[in-house]
Amino acid sequence: MQKRIFANRYLVLLVSIILISLCPSKYALSQSAKGGYSYNLKNLLEETQENLEKVEQEIENREKEARIRMYFEKGNELYEEGKLKEAKSQWQKALKISKDPKMREYIKKAEIKAKEEKLAREKEQQEMRKRLQLEERERIQAEKEKERQLLLQQKELQRKQKEEEIARRNEERKRQKQIEAEAKEKERQLNKKARAIYNEAVSLYRSKDYWQAQLTFKQVSDLIPHYARTDYYVKRIAQDIQKAEERKEEIARKEREKRQRLEQEHLAKEKRISEQEALKKEMKLKKEKEQREKEAQMELRKAAEQQEKAYVSSNRKIESLYKKAVSLYNKGQLRQSKTLFFEILSLDPTDPRALDYIDNKIPNRIKQQENAE
Repeated sequence: MQKRIFANRYLVLLVSIILISLCPSKYALSQSAKGGYSYNLKNLLEETQENLEKVEQEIENREKEARIRMYFEKGNELYEEGKLKEAKSQWQKALKISKDPKMREYIKKAEIKAKEEKLAREKEQQEMRKRLQLEERERIQAEKEKERQLLLQQKELQRKQKEEEIARRNEERKRQKQIEAEAKEKERQLNKKARAIYNEAVSLYRSKDYWQAQLTFKQVSDLIPHYARTDYYVKRIAQDIQKAEERKEEIARKEREKRQRLEQEHLAKEKRISEQEALKKEMKLKKEKEQREKEAQMELRKAAEQQEKAYVSSNRKIESLYKKAVSLYNKGQLRQSKTLFFEILSLDPTDPRALDYIDNKIPNRIKQQENAE
């Protein structure tokens, strides 16, 4: 402890000398008549002694304060450990040191300084609170202004949205009315077109052109399903076509039977004649028979030639009609093309090309034209 005090004294002396050397104006002193400077060493040493005593007293007080704090904290630790006597001893040591008059004066000054610092802190905290309150009021006012501006913007946005919604609804109603008007006009035009085709189909049916009527009614169904009595006519046409085919087959059957009966009668007649004249005119009949065979062969040959000519002529006519029909189909004249194809079928009901055009290609072409329109 003495070594520490000695070192502190030496340090204070050294600091004092340095201050004097740096600030000669404070410590100089009077100028002699000879013009030189001299130092008042007596005053210097006295002031140095005072400073030294003050520093020593300050150091001593701080050391005592440190010992008091040490004894107090150690007493608290012992008290926490349950060592009451030892704790009491440490606290008594702290009290004994604090009873020193110099220490009491030091403590009093420390209390005054602490109070001044406390007042300064309180004043600073008060000013800080005022500043914070002012900032808070400004912030609240700014937020209120911001909320007011935001509310105005929201109202303006709502007004614009409402106007846009009204305009959109008006435009939508206008567009809906336009769509409905267009739909009605389209329906009217479609009904008009269907009515024209329907009347044409009925006319064809009444003229017993069943094939053409069937195709025309099909066009009507493609435009408007179940239009007027289209379904009835379609069903009726199928029955009429079947009946017509049956009548045609019946007529052909009767013709075949008639030819067979005539042939049988002719053969029976020839047989009777040959039997009656067999005995009398055997040689003559033989010659006549030969002659008849020759004539029959000639007739058969002629008939075959005529049939071949008729077949060739029919094929040529069919080919000519087919070319014309295909040409009309390519030009888009579907009705005239269909008529020629029906003529081909009248010559050859099994012609696959004419059937393909009537059943497939022409109806598909008509659908394409309607879709294009």
